[in-house]
Amino acid sequence: MSQLNAGVYWCARDLEGSPIGNHHFILLVNPDATDRFSDESLLQEDTPDGTTYFYTIGAFKGADGVPDLLKMIVNQPTDVQSVREYLDPDEHTSLLTPDYDLEPHQITPPTGSVENFIATVIQLATNYKTKGDIQYSLIDENCAAWVNTLFKVAGVSDASREEAGEFSGVDWGEEDFIPEEFFQP
Repeated sequence: MSQLNAGVYWCARDLEGSPIGNHHFILLVNPDATDRFSDESLLQEDTPDGTTYFYTIGAFKGADGVPDLLKMIVNQPTDVQSVREYLDPDEHTSLLTPDYDLEPHQITPPTGSVENFIATVIQLATNYKTKGDIQYSLIDENCAAWVNTLFKVAGVSDASREEAGEFSGVDWGEEDFIPEEFFQP
C-alpha cells in the first residue's frame, strides 16, 4: 500500500488500453474531509493504513457535440481508479487485468501553505471551466500542457515543473503551454 501526504501532485497514468502513452492530471490530497469544491464531491479511499481524501482534476479531449475541445473534468472515473489502485492495490488491482500505473509527483507550494495551494489550484481550474474551451491537439494543447500551464499560473517555477512533468512512458506536451488567460479570473 502507498500513502500520499496532503498536497498537490502532478500525476501521470497509463492511457486506457495502452501502457505506452500517458495521461496527465492533477491530484489534490486533502488533509481532512473538508469539501473544497462547491459543486464536486470529495472522494475518499479507506485502506488498512488510513483514509485518504482527494479530488482529481484533468483535461480531456471531447465534449458533447464538440469532440475536439480540451475540457476540464473533476474526478474523471479513470483518473480516480488510478489513484485508488495506487493507494490500495490489494483491493483495486488484479493479476488478470491491466492497471493504470499511477505516478504521482508532489509539487511544493510556491508560497504559503498546502491548503492555500490546493485552494489556488481549484480556483484556477474553475476559472478554466468557466471561461471556455480550446481546441485539443495531441502534440500541443493536451492534458500535459494543461497541467503545466495551470501550475505556471499558480507560480510553480520552471525547474519544478520540468522535474515534476517527467514520467515513464511517452509524454507529449508536458513542457508546452496553452494560453494563460484561460486560467485567470
